[in-house]
Amino acid sequence: MNETAASELKIIVERAVQPVRASMARKRRMREELLSHLAAVFEEEAARLGDERAALERARERFGDPEELSSQLQDTVPWWDCVGYFSEKMQLQPGESLLHLAGKQLLATLALYGVAVAIALPVMIARGRPNEVAVMLQAVLVTGVVCSGLWFLVSWVALRMGRALYGDASERSAPTALLCALASLPILPAAAFLSYWVLTGDLTSSLGHLGLACFFAPAAPIVFVMAARRMTEEMRYQEQWARLEIGE
Repeated sequence: MNETAASELKIIVERAVQPVRASMARKRRMREELLSHLAAVFEEEAARLGDERAALERARERFGDPEELSSQLQDTVPWWDCVGYFSEKMQLQPGESLLHLAGKQLLATLALYGVAVAIALPVMIARGRPNEVAVMLQAVLVTGVVCSGLWFLVSWVALRMGRALYGDASERSAPTALLCALASLPILPAAAFLSYWVLTGDLTSSLGHLGLACFFAPAAPIVFVMAARRMTEEMRYQEQWARLEIGE
């Protein structure tokens, strides 16, 4: 099978898989299974017809309608996997800017806390504590901004480290990787301090949590290296499939 035929088979598969709302891991399995089946069909038809272009068309016909197959694939996705699908949308996508990622993460965090507020408000009012509503709303807003900021910082450091360690030859850089490792050290202590301070307003106790978190800070570079490798591999995989021209 030549490279052109292999690319055409991937396009056929991606037309069916791309619209499916499922986690990246599940869609990867779908692609692998469908591509393996389609490649076997193609090889069978190529051996029978002796013409790769004719075999490709025949394999496309036997594959069926992509829209119908997409619907069938969607029916196999359990509801809890859709949760993974939406959470993964909060990660950096191929071709997406870091600024767009930051805005997306902020909106998602505020939406999550907004749901919590909507649930808590009737309970507080029913218990005769409406005066605490404003305080809670302020805490939710500040917490959402702080958490989304930390979330963005973690994504940015992991992305930069991934490119420096596992990216293309032009992107790899030992000094950049070292700087990212150093930048990861204060993230856990800062997250512990800010989270506790925002939620309680107790500066003394928050400083105590900061000191405790500092003991675990040296493990941050190891965690970030592992996360960076996984993120880089996943991003490279997504970019390979995203570059396919699947339009009819």
